[in-house]
Amino acid sequence: MEKARTYRVGPLLMVTHVTGEPAATRHFYRDMMAMADVSDRAMPAAGQAVQRELWGLDAGAGWTEQLYERPGLPQVPRVRVLAMDRPGPVIRPDLDVLLEGGLSVGFAVRNRAEMEQCVARGEALGIGTTAGITTIEFRRPDGSPYEALETHFRAPDDVYGLGVGRPQDLPPVGPIEPGRMIGGPAYSAQVVNHADDDVAFYRDLLGFEVRRDVDLTSSGPAGGLGLQAGTVMRFLQLYAAGTETGYLVMLDFRDAGKPQAGTIRPPGRGVAMWTFPTDDLEAVLLRCRAQGIRVHGGPATLDSPLLGAHRAATLLTPHGFLVELVQTGRD
Repeated sequence: MEKARTYRVGPLLMVTHVTGEPAATRHFYRDMMAMADVSDRAMPAAGQAVQRELWGLDAGAGWTEQLYERPGLPQVPRVRVLAMDRPGPVIRPDLDVLLEGGLSVGFAVRNRAEMEQCVARGEALGIGTTAGITTIEFRRPDGSPYEALETHFRAPDDVYGLGVGRPQDLPPVGPIEPGRMIGGPAYSAQVVNHADDDVAFYRDLLGFEVRRDVDLTSSGPAGGLGLQAGTVMRFLQLYAAGTETGYLVMLDFRDAGKPQAGTIRPPGRGVAMWTFPTDDLEAVLLRCRAQGIRVHGGPATLDSPLLGAHRAATLLTPHGFLVELVQTGRD
């Protein structure tokens, strides 16, 4: 019997945000979150034809691509915005957190003082929050409690753009350059009710590690997510092996959650896809086939100004979220 090939899937490489508001998304990611606009490295039209097949879009689907990164933090995820010619419905209308699907992009902040500066900056730019600065209790590895700080910015297309801070004795949730008050993207979150099958997808197929799996109880709408007081959610954090950022968050409301009536992938508007690097795309796809998981799109060969020559394929998670895997020539 042939020995199974080993492979590595890395941390979150890119979050795809589908929009009907390209000017507003540029304002948010560039002006508010201080990401560099590198849209000159967007995929050319010939590559978009391949992407339509990979992502399962209609033949006539068209879009303009915006790309954002933090050049000083090459290890953090990028944000890719697809400004669709015919955008679909919003995945999360009115910021309804109970709906399944992509939820947020989270950014590291050092402390309360700098978070207050971020909130003030947002107000000056016309970008509000859902509830100012809020706190949520977690536990350190030694079991002692600590309060994390959060602020939930209202990003375009009903996406939550979070700033997250930790006490000074703990490292930030992601790297922050010197002289900056906010880091690059540290994670992205989605809502997956009855999440065990999706957790198994990321753990058993992509090799991610579950490092936090706890139940949290909402204090009410003042907590920033608009939940009723007493709402219980399962809160999970998943990391690529050996990494400390570019992680995934899943919120599971179990029977209290709401199934999606529409699409949770492009052209649906909001956080609609996650992209991960791998050093052996074919080995991942072999394991998919062995486990009865259908490859959604690809594999295909592309050449983009952002990633260079690479191979890509897409999968659907058990609840239908789109996951893109890429293997570049550097892997």
